[in-house]
Amino acid sequence: MSITLTAAEINQLIIGGVAVETDAVAAVTNIVIDFVGQTATFQVLKGSIVNGAFIPGQLQQGSFSITISLVTGAWTTTSGLSGALTTQGLSTAISTTNSYRDSTEAMANSIVYNGTLVPW
Repeated sequence: MSITLTAAEINQLIIGGVAVETDAVAAVTNIVIDFVGQTATFQVLKGSIVNGAFIPGQLQQGSFSITISLVTGAWTTTSGLSGALTTQGLSTAISTTNSYRDSTEAMANSIVYNGTLVPW
């Protein structure tokens, strides 16, 4: 899935009067979840979709990272925006990140440990 950008958000790279790149979509390309620090940070880049795959653009004007506190729901972006998730939004963020963690622990267990999984 990607985010289709509005006309005002689209970037074009023009060389010699020819548009060689049009960044008309954005996508989350990196997620870091710190379960000890209780934060989730993800990077959103602009680019294009080619053959069903997201290709990051050479111009990254308007690209940013978002960090969310998984305790309070407060969020900030590298583009200077900030706010807070709703109670439901925070609940969804917590359950989603916990699901990622549990799935990843199960995968690590099956590959390396072969132990017993115990919920946090």
